[in-house]
Amino acid sequence: MKIMKLFKSIAVIVLITAFLSGCVRKEEEESVKIKEIHEKEGVPVRVEKVERRTMIISKRYSGTLRGEKEASADAFIDGNLEAIFVKIGDYVAKDKIIAKFRENEAASSYRQAKAAYENSLENLKRYESLFEAGAISKQTLDNIRTMFDVDKANYEAAERQIFVKAPISGYVSEIYNHAGDNVHPGNSIAKITDVRDLILSIAVPEQDIMHIDESTKVAIHTPLQNGTAYSGKITRISLTANENTHSFDVDILVDNADNGVLRSGMVVEAELNLIEKENSIYMMRENLISDGENPKVYVVENNKAVVREIEPGISSGVIVEVLSGLNEGDMLVVDGFTLLKPGVLVNIVE
Repeated sequence: MKIMKLFKSIAVIVLITAFLSGCVRKEEEESVKIKEIHEKEGVPVRVEKVERRTMIISKRYSGTLRGEKEASADAFIDGNLEAIFVKIGDYVAKDKIIAKFRENEAASSYRQAKAAYENSLENLKRYESLFEAGAISKQTLDNIRTMFDVDKANYEAAERQIFVKAPISGYVSEIYNHAGDNVHPGNSIAKITDVRDLILSIAVPEQDIMHIDESTKVAIHTPLQNGTAYSGKITRISLTANENTHSFDVDILVDNADNGVLRSGMVVEAELNLIEKENSIYMMRENLISDGENPKVYVVENNKAVVREIEPGISSGVIVEVLSGLNEGDMLVVDGFTLLKPGVLVNIVE
């Protein structure tokens, strides 16, 4: 029985060895065929014609938008809020009433001041008509205007005892109180943000800041716009680095007037063209056949592969400027160069 098992094991080993030998021979035969095809027709490669173009090296930085114009609607008195008439996201025009205090002794003063103001306004209109008709002197009209200005100031002061108004036109971006809250003079009731112009603040590393000035091109990207970019303009570059991050603060003005989609508080990306060099020869770093001290590429000359050593210039993680070693019109091998050796026949394919 043991002898039979031994014979069976040997037979299995022989079969496996024969099978593997057959596979190796088949691979060797196929390799020979491919080699013969390459020697006869050339190694298939894809090439790109070298051209002079504008080389742009850009980088993206994240930041949070804020309104260039923001103002708080503040309380002027101690009091209890009766109602707040807006919610976050509402658009309000300048001087729109956004909150109201509970009426107390201030209400009586307010009604008296309002009546005096309205009476003074009608009086001013009447005297202006008399002045135009030549019935009164300019001095008399000026006196009436002074009285009107006083009554108007008294009315506005009394009005602030009852109502809180929007200091600018814009969107309500924050509400700090609720109906029933007791507030004190100077307390902010709400924040109004004008989103027609927004400011984006970004932190730029020290190795990049030397490439940035107020003329640097900026595009603002947000996922909400499906790739649509907004224009931006650099308005401020800090002169000193942050002690903790060693980065520099850069402010970008974003024009949001056309559609108003952007909002204060949104996190977006600013793409800055750190380097924009015209009439340059550059290539993808992945098309180097060797990187380091002596970077090289393959080009096609007279249907054969030729190795060129290049002198690199400005580079990023993706592209490399070529100062020498490539000329306009050269055919740079961008695919298939791993199969090449210097001097072999190549077959350019699309």
